[in-house]
This record gives sequence, structure tokens and C-alpha cells, in this order.
Amino acid sequence: MFMLKRYYICIFFILLGNAFSKEINVDVKAEPSELSSTFNEEQLLLLKGFKAAITNSLKELNLDSNLYWTKLEKKNFSLLDESKYLNAFFENPSIARPAPVDPKQVILLQGKFKALLDIEKLSQNYDEVINDLDETRLKTFYFIPSIELKNDMSWEDVGVLRAENFTSVIFDSWQKLLEREFTLFDKIKILEKDLAVKPDFMNSKSITLKWKSVINKVSESANFHNATYEINAQFILQNTKTGSILTSMDFPEQKKTLDLNNKKLLSSTLASLIYNLFLSQTSKLKNLLEADAKAENAIEFELKITGSLGLSEINQLNSLLKEKFKEINLVSKMKSYSTDSSSVLIRAHSSEEKILELLSREGGIYPLNEQKVLLFNPKDKTFAIIPKKSNN
Repeated sequence: MFMLKRYYICIFFILLGNAFSKEINVDVKAEPSELSSTFNEEQLLLLKGFKAAITNSLKELNLDSNLYWTKLEKKNFSLLDESKYLNAFFENPSIARPAPVDPKQVILLQGKFKALLDIEKLSQNYDEVINDLDETRLKTFYFIPSIELKNDMSWEDVGVLRAENFTSVIFDSWQKLLEREFTLFDKIKILEKDLAVKPDFMNSKSITLKWKSVINKVSESANFHNATYEINAQFILQNTKTGSILTSMDFPEQKKTLDLNNKKLLSSTLASLIYNLFLSQTSKLKNLLEADAKAENAIEFELKITGSLGLSEINQLNSLLKEKFKEINLVSKMKSYSTDSSSVLIRAHSSEEKILELLSREGGIYPLNEQKVLLFNPKDKTFAIIPKKSNN
């Protein structure tokens, strides 16, 4: 079974007693055209220094700096807001600018940026930015798909020039499928990587589906201009916060012989095979998640039973309550038993207050069998089993 994980290369810098700080010393330049009435020369050079230091440090950590900046650009910061945002990772940032030799000489927009960079804070922010962790309070369906080729293959073998030409169509279709079918979630989100950091505020009902599929060209016929392809796929469905596995599946191996002359048909057929593998499981997954959601929404509490009774009478009580309160899916199960005092565990999709109110209607009196009745007391949450003749 596969697991999609991102491993950090941890770099520790020891400076002034802070094991997570890195000393930055970098030359920066700017163009006069980048200045504005609300953003002066020193602010612009500081921003350049922030960006240069962060880019270099992310590369040292083997993290994708291009993806980081692309995600930040989508936040549409002003220059001032972006500078304030990035400044939070630094201590004592400064710009030392060269003094002109001639007093009449124009000082160029350049200087040396110095600061301490908090590596730990930057790493945490990287996860927050690329995975939108500020949205993890929402009940979210996270989908982490991977479509790979066997080592000796290229994407031209499946009829396309680049991986994105093949995978993006499938991912977009899966996104639409998930949004249409899994409506009990507040958000559907496709991730490029697994969440390396699980915030304390993450919604405990979010789930993650990790998908992996591998395409292999197992044989090729030059005479018939065709090739046989094999697709292997599996997935794991788990609680995002706890990591507990809800279900998993290894699909039977899929094989298909396809014409190599028609590249468009070749790629679309293989894409359809992979898309339909997941499609075939949507009803099963949807039912599982809906059942889990109902179970989570149910509440449990204990009711005591007093009076002389046998096991058969507890079974009669459980059946009576289940039939009487079908509208809230009430289930009653024996928790403890003795001949003069027992208890049952009540589970239903409602509040405890509402359940006690329902049990009290009609005076809380229920015929149990030909000889005995149930008498419910909501104050001390007890059922008394008493003979019919004493019920006046």
C-alpha cells in the first residue's frame, strides 16, 4: 500500500542561541519603475531582500519556491501588505546602501540586506501557503491523486507531450465528480502533496483520499501498430486529522490493447480507464461517509431499569423502543443485567433532551407484554417494569 508523504531535509543553524535562525547577508537591486508614492526606496529594497532570502532558503530545504510564490501571488497583496507578511519571518532586517563618492552622484537602488531568518517559522508558513491550511477549519474532502508511468516510459507513450496534458483533464473531471457527489462536505480540495502539518484547529470530520495509479506499456506490435497497456491502481481513504483508515482498495489489473496511430484516441482511452476506476467506487465511498456522518451525529446515554425482570423482558424493551421511535433511529442495547436492576444504552440521532421528552409522551407508559408495562421517569432516567394490575 502506498503512502504519499513529503519528507523535510532539516537544516539547523545555530546563531545567538537560536537553533532555528539563519543569518542572511545578500545583495539586492531594484528598478526605479517599481517605486510608488506609498512605497519608498528602503521599503522596496527590504522587500527584495525578504524575497531573495526566502527563495534561497526554500531551495536549501528542497522545497518548491516557485510554487510558494505562485500561491502567494493569488492572495493579491499590495507591496506594503506583502512586505509586512514576509517581515514576520525575520529579525532585525536592515538595508545598508552604498554612499556616493560624489555628493552630486545619484545613489543607485541597491544595497546589502541583512537579517535573521526564522527557518522553523518559514517551513510552517510554506505548508500553510501551499496547502491553504487557513481553510482547514472547514469540513473538507481532500483528494491527493498520483498518476505515474513505469520507469522506462515517457508521456509520448500515452499519446501526449507532457504529464499535465494527460493528468489535468482527469483531475478536473474528478473535481467535478466529487463536488457533485460528496455534498456533505463544505469544500472539495485537490492537493499536490499530503498535508505535512495537521493544525490543532483542523476539522476532525475532514477526510483524505490518497490515490495512486501506474500506467505500463507491457507489449508493442510494430506489424499491427498497436500496444497493450496495463493499469494498476489503489487508494486509501482516511480521517485527515487522525490518520485512521476508513477503507482502502487495490483494483484488479486493467489491460487494454490500443492503436498507436491515433494519439488522441490513445490518450483519451487511457484517461477514461483511470477516471472510471474511481467513478466505480463513488457510490460505495459516498454511502460509507454518509453512514459515518450519521454515526457521528448520534448521541448515547444510559437508562436504568428497576423491578423484577428477565432477559427476555429487556429484549422486549429494546424491540419496543426501536419500533416506537423509528423517526430518530433509536437503538437500545443492554449494558448491564441483574434480576432486580439493569441498564440499557440508548443511541439515537437527536439530543438527549429531545429523546427524554419523546420517552415521556403518553405519560411515559408503554405496554411491554400481557403481564407487564413500562413506566418511564424522565427525572432520574429510569424505566420501571411493573405488573399491569398495579398500573391504575
